Parts: sequence; structure tokens; C-alpha cells
Amino acid sequence: MTVERSPTGAEAADRIQRAEGVLEANETMSVALCSADKPWIGKVFFIEDTPEPGRLDVCCAIVGTDHNVALFSEGATVAFLAGGEEPDRWVQGSGYAEVVADDADALAIVKRLRDRSEAAARFLELLDARAVRIHVQRLTAVDLDADPPIAEFSFS
Repeated sequence: MTVERSPTGAEAADRIQRAEGVLEANETMSVALCSADKPWIGKVFFIEDTPEPGRLDVCCAIVGTDHNVALFSEGATVAFLAGGEEPDRWVQGSGYAEVVADDADALAIVKRLRDRSEAAARFLELLDARAVRIHVQRLTAVDLDADPPIAEFSFS
């Protein structure tokens, strides 16, 4: 029988670094949620953020329709997946999302998204978008060239 435990600070930092390598190789990820029988899935531009050592947030921008904002404002549980065309290296996880209410934090997220990708900058220029922060609770990093190829963990 395997007993789940939270990783130590060093283990969490190592696993986050491994996941960040895959996340940095991708500009977009898929995000899905279901709230009150209203499923939603979208492809979003994203950045990773470390709010404190041993923790990981993934920040993105969603099209700011009333429907989307309401879904994410409920503290929705979300799942996400970032990876390339081949199923050989990807990161998937889950956590809870929030529309970023703090104006300074939202502006910083949007600036980092624009700086990371010309496509994201164009998206943010053309559409009314809202910054969203996903507080990652569970993460799986898969890299067939790594040893071990799968690193799975939860954050406390």
C-alpha cells in the first residue's frame, strides 16, 4: 500500500523545475472545468508563477465574456494540459482557479503574457480578456527521456 505524502521543500522545488522545463517549451495549454453542469474547455496562453517556494501557479487570460468570468469566479476546480504534438513530453494538473481581482497582479500577468509571445500580445490586443490564476494542487510531468519518465505529486 502506498501512502501519499506532500513533498519536502527540496522535492517540490525539483519537481516544479522539471515541470517548468515542459511548460516553458509551450506557449498555450488546454484548460477544462465543469460547473453546475456547464462544461467549458479552452486553449489559453499561459505563464507559470511561483507564489512561494515549493508552490506553483499557472496564470492565463480567458476571453472576458460574462459566462467565462462567472465560471472562473466560482473558484472552479480546473484541469489543464500543456504539451506538444507528440505524446512524449507534457504536463497536466489540476487546481482551483480565480479571476484575478487585484489590478496590479492582473496587469503584471498580462504584461508577462504579452512579453512571452507575439501571438498572446495580439490576442490580448484584440479581445477583452481577464487574467486568471490557477493554484495548482496536483501535477504530473511526463518526459519519456527523463528518469523516471513520470513525476506525479500534490501540493499541500
